[in-house]
Amino acid sequence: MEKKGLLFFSLAALLSMGYVFAYTTTIRAPAVLSTNNGVLTTISLNLTSGNGSVNITGPSQIGQDTKVSATTAAQYASAYVGVQESKYNFTYNIADSSADVTGPSAGLAFTLLGISALEHSSLPSNFTVTGTINTDGSVGEVGGVYDKMDAANSSGMKFILVPVVATSDPEYLAYYTAQQQFGIPAQEVSNVSQALGYLSKTNPTPVKSLQFNLSENYHLSGLKASGLNCTDCNVSYFAELTNYTLNFVQADAESIGVKLSQGKDNILSNIATFRNISSKGYLYTAADLAFLQYQDTFVLANANNFTTSYVQSVISGINATCSNLIAPELTASNYEYVIGGEIRQEWARLNLENAQSALNSSASTDDLMASLFFASQSNAWCNAANEMYNISSTIGGSPVTYSSSLKNYAYNELRSAESSGAGSLYAQAAAKAYNQSEYGAAIYDAVYATNYARIPGNLSNSQLISRIDANAANATFGIWPLEFANSALFYAYEANAIGGAGESSNLTSAYTISQLASNLSKANKLINSSLVSAPAPEVLPSDLATYMSNQTAQLQALQAEVSQLYGLLLLLTVIMGIIAVLILVVVLRKPAAPGNSTRRMRRQG
Repeated sequence: MEKKGLLFFSLAALLSMGYVFAYTTTIRAPAVLSTNNGVLTTISLNLTSGNGSVNITGPSQIGQDTKVSATTAAQYASAYVGVQESKYNFTYNIADSSADVTGPSAGLAFTLLGISALEHSSLPSNFTVTGTINTDGSVGEVGGVYDKMDAANSSGMKFILVPVVATSDPEYLAYYTAQQQFGIPAQEVSNVSQALGYLSKTNPTPVKSLQFNLSENYHLSGLKASGLNCTDCNVSYFAELTNYTLNFVQADAESIGVKLSQGKDNILSNIATFRNISSKGYLYTAADLAFLQYQDTFVLANANNFTTSYVQSVISGINATCSNLIAPELTASNYEYVIGGEIRQEWARLNLENAQSALNSSASTDDLMASLFFASQSNAWCNAANEMYNISSTIGGSPVTYSSSLKNYAYNELRSAESSGAGSLYAQAAAKAYNQSEYGAAIYDAVYATNYARIPGNLSNSQLISRIDANAANATFGIWPLEFANSALFYAYEANAIGGAGESSNLTSAYTISQLASNLSKANKLINSSLVSAPAPEVLPSDLATYMSNQTAQLQALQAEVSQLYGLLLLLTVIMGIIAVLILVVVLRKPAAPGNSTRRMRRQG
């Protein structure tokens, strides 16, 4: 550090005497030209003494956000090195005169160039980098990384620096998939200092490949089997639904390709854990965890088909399948499964709109993956809806319908959801169900929307536990309340096992689920009490029915008479034809005239 300080003291002294110097350094940075088309471009920085100006040259058009990014980079680089930005001019050149450069994704590259030039050092030539730059030196997320990594691999780069994202973020899935497909490590960095650590010539930090890991360390050894009971429900049917969910997720996981085998093994291991959770009676918890894994599973299973046409075919196929699902007749025994299927069928439809929107506006493979991510949710919901309808048909019972009183209750629940500010998928589905007179589905959706829009106040851990237990005790009417209550108790147990900083957040989640369970139990009581026998199919009055029967008989008799007349006409036509033929034959066989014979005799004489 003393040598660096001496160096810049000398530079400052030279500048004060009017000394002019220049230093140029370069970096390879990726960009996305169009969907699935990434390129690597050379960016250079010509640093000279000056007055603090920052310019970008090269491209025909440069977006304002790119210019701001370059300015931020020059400012941070100067502060990082410890010099005055106003003493230098920063001229960045992007070596593509035909490009239309927009976006802030070259921010980290601009910053590394600035530090390199100010220190009169060069950057390695075997790497590339993407990420925005913030004024505090932190690195922000960018898009199009899949295509950028493809371009980096094609250009012979050994690794790429990318912004840190959560492992649950779909962008992390893009990082991992591209890394495995193209064989180029993606190293996450959260700030400039971390990035420089991987570029140091004297003591570089080893670059490691990303790992796909969505595992949770559940404390199952001490987890007691579920002891809750419910009224008016059959747990065995829900167990079938859970097992069905685990099976279709596992089937897709097993289809994941060889290059992504590490991710495949992780998912299959997780599913085994979910089956263990299910075996202890926490059925919804196991199914929900599998559902959350399915989104990543579905994208990885389709990793060899990241094209617009393929993704469109996937969306269209799911839409066709889901649209053709028909809910069975509602009965007092199956209404929870019918309603459960109806709300998920509508969730799937709404989410497919998100998938289509992402596809229509896609500018990179990352966007195509996001579209598949949305589509996977819809596919899972459609699968679940189909199985719920099958279970409903198996349960059977006498057809029922909703009484008029439930319409009023559904209306009030819908207004409550709207007043809570919930503009979620649940709120949209609730409005649609109400307008279609599906009042049970409207109530369920409204309860979901209201519940997840309300955040509990500042409660202590002991208060949260007390309310979770109370809500679970009240969630006894129906299978859905029971399973949500079980899920709340599962996460409360996990919160206690984790302890520390994670305990409060897990207890808050458990409380929200328990509140949903309690509210659905109340809704089920009202729905169940409002079910009335469905009217019998409309039958024609006896006199009208007799009249219609007579009319049918007369029509049949008339049809028979017409058929007979048609037969006689056909026969007469045949006879007339035969007579005509006979007359023609007789005419053709008539003897020659006498005049002709006399003429012949005279010739002989």
